Amino acid sequence: MKKRDTSSYSIYISIITSVILICSCQDSSANKSRNPSKSSLFNTNSINSLGMDYLNRFYAKLSALDQGTINKVRILQFGDSHTSCDWMTGELRKLLSKRFGSGGPGYIHVGKPWAWYYHTLVDVQTRKLHSQTPEEPDESPFIHFIKNPFRIFYQYLDENSKTGKKRKDGWTHYRSLFSHKYKGRRLPYGLGGVRSIGKETQSIIRCREGDFDHIELWYHEKPKRGRLYLNTSEEQILIPLDSSVKPHIRRFVHELSSPEKSLSIEIRGKNPVTLYGMVLESSDRGIVFDTLGLDGAKIGHLLRQDWENTLKTQMAWRQPDLIILAYGTNSLNDPKFHPKTYQSRFRKLIQTIQRATHHSVDILVIGPPDKNISIASKRRKVKDWVTPLRLKRIIEAQITASHLENAAFINQFALMGGNDSMQRFVQKKLGQKDHTHLTKKGYQKMAQQIYAILMSHYDKNR
Repeated sequence: MKKRDTSSYSIYISIITSVILICSCQDSSANKSRNPSKSSLFNTNSINSLGMDYLNRFYAKLSALDQGTINKVRILQFGDSHTSCDWMTGELRKLLSKRFGSGGPGYIHVGKPWAWYYHTLVDVQTRKLHSQTPEEPDESPFIHFIKNPFRIFYQYLDENSKTGKKRKDGWTHYRSLFSHKYKGRRLPYGLGGVRSIGKETQSIIRCREGDFDHIELWYHEKPKRGRLYLNTSEEQILIPLDSSVKPHIRRFVHELSSPEKSLSIEIRGKNPVTLYGMVLESSDRGIVFDTLGLDGAKIGHLLRQDWENTLKTQMAWRQPDLIILAYGTNSLNDPKFHPKTYQSRFRKLIQTIQRATHHSVDILVIGPPDKNISIASKRRKVKDWVTPLRLKRIIEAQITASHLENAAFINQFALMGGNDSMQRFVQKKLGQKDHTHLTKKGYQKMAQQIYAILMSHYDKNR
């Protein structure tokens, strides 16, 4: 698809962006002047979406799914902590599945890369297998601090340090936030930004809702690895080892004769096994929505991954019909942030995804929600919560990049009411006290607004 000329559209983009932000600010001021109990929670009068015609291929797939001519429509959402909790994406999955049917849980992590890992459709539990080889005793926190004085802060913030931390359940998880290269080459990660290494361990996956009959296990094949088992109620499968090939990412696919609600993965032997994730789908016609979020993620973390050898292959395995990019909040704390640089990198990310998918997928950008920072007033003891100016610069850059790369855009900031709207969400118990994240109910209500925008354009063009 031919790209637009940046110079020809710069004035147009500036005008559109200004109108969006002005509308947001005016609506925010109007909401403050009214009685909060009588005012609408979401601002549905402003320009909340742009370029929805760029989703025509996705809408055509939805129509084909609705008519029964195709069996699956797959959606992938990359993002930060707003995505990783699976509260907003889980509600979107639920609403889309209610209308078009459910195709199964989709992509999930093997093991629990962080203690609070959650997926609305599946529950993941892990445990260490009993081994004849005695385990080394765990170090005390004091001894660990003496050996690693500078890494202890990372481990307080997250269960995985820059180099990964072996857990008692036998898993070691590495996230793409910390390590990108080793000896000059890019390190491989799964679509979810995690590489999980297991040894003498087991992961048990149970469906909270629905079932599955299609299983994919993504792993790293190399001459020496442990024994990898896939256990269902029907059988135990030993995934064969191919020691004649060079190390590479590989996919094991298994079709069940009847639907299942649970399975387990076991790793045995002296050598560990590296896993990049797994896919669970059902043969039923419907939507498959993959949640691919990482706490603290920025667009640079996704951009720096190994697209040529790893992510491009995984994209081909998933064959998405829509890719959603939901970033921006963590760039507020980036000391090197510059609007033009951010816009350029966002465009590069969209171009990278299009090349990896051979320009066969539509892209939707969901801008960041409002975030408030506290400013102490000299005259009053009460803190004032305000929207940082940089947030608007980020949204402007995303709008421009989306338009120039033929991507649709939905403005969460405008939906919430613009400036200082997060404080109103906190007062209504729809926003968390950090004034950055929404509550579970808040994310669900936001998902309902995004779903309404998507379906209004879909119904209009049917």
